[in-house]
Amino acid sequence: MQIYEQKLGVDIQGRDPEDSPRGILYEVVGESCIPGINCDNYESIFEEQIVVASLSQGSQMTSLINSNVFSVEEKTFYFGTLVPSKSPDGIVEKFKISNPNKIPCSVKFDVRKRSNNQTEQFAFEVAPK
Repeated sequence: MQIYEQKLGVDIQGRDPEDSPRGILYEVVGESCIPGINCDNYESIFEEQIVVASLSQGSQMTSLINSNVFSVEEKTFYFGTLVPSKSPDGIVEKFKISNPNKIPCSVKFDVRKRSNNQTEQFAFEVAPK
C-alpha cells in the first residue's frame, strides 16, 4: 500500500489575489491498494489445525498421526489417520481465507487430483460452491 499526498492551489478568476497569492490551497491525498488474499500466514489459514515445518520431523509425527496437520515445507494438508467406518459421511475441515487489503476480491478454489487417472475416484470437494 502506498499513500500519495500533494498540495493543490486553485486560482479562481476575479477573486482578490491578496487573499491567497498562491491560490486556494487544497490537500489531495490518495492511496493505492491492490486486492489479494492472505496466502503466507499459515497459522491464520489453518487456525483450527496444527502447522508444522515439515512432515519429516520423525518422532514428532507419531504424536500428530491422529491430528489434522499442514506442512509448510511440503505445502501439504494431512488429514491424519481416518477409519472410514467411523466417518461414513466423511469429515469436514475449515480453512480461513481472508483478504487483509481494503479492496474486495473474488477467489475461486479448485481441488484437483494429483494424477490424471480418470478411473480413480476423487474424495474432496470445496464448499460453498
